[in-house]
Amino acid sequence: MDEFSGNYLFDPLQIKKDEWTQYPGEIFVFGGSLKITPRHMLKLGVTCLNGGVWNDKQINSADWVEKSSTRYGNNTGIRIPIEDSGKNDYGYTWWISELDHKGRKTKMFRANSWGGQAIVVFPEPDMVVVFTGGNYGGQ
Repeated sequence: MDEFSGNYLFDPLQIKKDEWTQYPGEIFVFGGSLKITPRHMLKLGVTCLNGGVWNDKQINSADWVEKSSTRYGNNTGIRIPIEDSGKNDYGYTWWISELDHKGRKTKMFRANSWGGQAIVVFPEPDMVVVFTGGNYGGQ
């Protein structure tokens, strides 16, 4: 998986992976724990915002991006530590929810990580926001 993600995702996006968390015996943790810069987090979000395209090159299929950012199965109404409303759905590795501001609903999908890191993609209004933080001891 480390080699595959390097060849097909990180190398084409020119993302230097600083570190995947690794257990003894060279077992990698792929459900998070990747150390990359905020700029590289932004590249991942923008690529998904653009239907899998980065610099006019298709990195991920548009179909995969659409499916990954859509609720999967019965994964609805989930409470998560960073936003405990119980209104979160889950796709293929993305948290999915809507913001409601003055009666206008805006879909977003996001990757949340320990400590307050997040990549948030808003298809409308065509925006990606990256958060970094250091809140490792609390909610």
